Amino acid sequence: MFSLIKNHPKAVLWAFIVHIVFLVTMGISFHFIDAPSVSSPEVKVVKATLKDDSIAQKQLKKKLDAAERKKKRLEKKQQQEKLRQNKIKQEKQRVAELKKSKLAQIKAQKKLAQQKREREKAAKKRIEEEHQKQLDAENKRIDELKERQRREDKLKKELDEEQQRLSAERKVRNETIISKQVRIIQDHIEQRWIKPASTQAGMTCTIRVSLIPSGEVINVRYIKRSGNGAFDQSVYTAVKRASPLPLPPVEYGLSDRFREIDLNFGQQK
Repeated sequence: MFSLIKNHPKAVLWAFIVHIVFLVTMGISFHFIDAPSVSSPEVKVVKATLKDDSIAQKQLKKKLDAAERKKKRLEKKQQQEKLRQNKIKQEKQRVAELKKSKLAQIKAQKKLAQQKREREKAAKKRIEEEHQKQLDAENKRIDELKERQRREDKLKKELDEEQQRLSAERKVRNETIISKQVRIIQDHIEQRWIKPASTQAGMTCTIRVSLIPSGEVINVRYIKRSGNGAFDQSVYTAVKRASPLPLPPVEYGLSDRFREIDLNFGQQK
């Protein structure tokens, strides 16, 4: 009832006015009944009043029906608006959730991308560190090879110098031994040399004696004759008589130097 008054105040006001008019009319009608008058007019008045009241009720009913229809239309519009607002709200929620999901997806993708970059960076760092380790190891190996080569070169140089020194010493020693041994051989032959009576001062004879390692004389050749056959022959005979000639010990390694030796016999002027 209160909602009807609240929603349709004009219709209720008109209904109230119509009822007042109706009641006033009814009062007047009852007044005319009590007063002496002709009965027929009274009946007509009552009928007219009832007729007017019926019309007013119909008009009120129409207004109330119109108000009710308007109310229903308004309620329908309100419901539709409510549904529309709910749809808008749901759509906003859906969009918000979709946006939130999208943002979460983007955030997850960024996180995955960041993790991928970090893994790639770590892998690159490991590769660089491994490469650097290999490079350092290779450089160290090269340095060690260089150092070893340097030591080997130094040792080789020292050995070469030592070899040269020993070779020089050996050469000097060998020359000394050879010179000494040649004098020994010369003395050994001269001890067995019988000079002929025709030997004169200044006669010299140079011969080349071929030997075997045992010192046996296998050949004698004249390199330079003295001009005196008896003198030259005496030298040849002395060499043959002195065979085998004394040679240096084998451990000296001079056997090849005594395959052939040149000897001078006689005195210079």
